[in-house]
Amino acid sequence: MAIGPDRIQVIKRESSALGGDAADDVDYLTPVDAQEDALESAGLYLQDAGVRDELVYIARDGDDMILRDQKNPTPRTLSELVSNWRRHFLLMGA
Repeated sequence: MAIGPDRIQVIKRESSALGGDAADDVDYLTPVDAQEDALESAGLYLQDAGVRDELVYIARDGDDMILRDQKNPTPRTLSELVSNWRRHFLLMGA
């Protein structure tokens, strides 16, 4: 599925208690600054217009990024996936 032209802007409530400074202590929502702000989440499920499930996700395990999808049902780190790809590529004689 191609990504369409629609975009959303995430709204935040920032505070100095969460890593901001005193200027961030406001009583209203503000847009996320794409050049400054980071989003925190335990994981991220990637969806399609016709498929909304929990099969494709990105998460963190300690210091590793974990990826899982239909062809890779066992969560793997990015390093493991790259290593497996290289091994497969070399076995194919390229």
